[in-house]
Amino acid sequence: MNKYTFIKSETLSRIGILTFVSWLFGFTFISFLIALVTTGLCFLFRRRQIDLSELRLSEELLVMSPISGKNLHHNKIENQLSLKMKLSSGFGVYMPITGEVTDFKEEFVKKNRFITSYASSLTLEDGQNNIFVLSFTSKLHYFRPRIAVRAGDRGKLGATIGYLPFGGNVLLDFDDKSKVTFQAKDRLIATQTVVANIEEKV
Repeated sequence: MNKYTFIKSETLSRIGILTFVSWLFGFTFISFLIALVTTGLCFLFRRRQIDLSELRLSEELLVMSPISGKNLHHNKIENQLSLKMKLSSGFGVYMPITGEVTDFKEEFVKKNRFITSYASSLTLEDGQNNIFVLSFTSKLHYFRPRIAVRAGDRGKLGATIGYLPFGGNVLLDFDDKSKVTFQAKDRLIATQTVVANIEEKV
């Protein structure tokens, strides 16, 4: 993972060498095809460039969207949002608040003898002891969510915490002090779309 994409720099270097060698030995079409596919993958696995210094202090009382995509459903009883990544929106996952990771879980669900589904969840706590839970499932069964943080890690609002290869779904659970402001089917932009307000403790 580097500054601009979730693909490792070593992998991109090897692909670059392979492209050059293919071109050098006259396999022009193959080198062009490799370059085209690599460019497409870099676009899909791109990282959002977020200037954390521009986030205002008042945004500590806001919960921002951790992904880009759309809101599928708001469960008002459980105070939960169901979010879905769009293929063209990037696969990055970002901190929706400033706080600490208090728990991390990863599950392997065997659907049948051929298909294994992967799921991960993070529990976050902000400075006012509000609790948020993010649950991740990948769109493709064989690609598990790549979450880079673990219990005890701290992060600022907008910090990159991982990605979902080729997209997936995210469930965002709020505690009772958070008021969801986002409507179903609306478009989400990671770290820019406000999905909930946090009641300030007096």
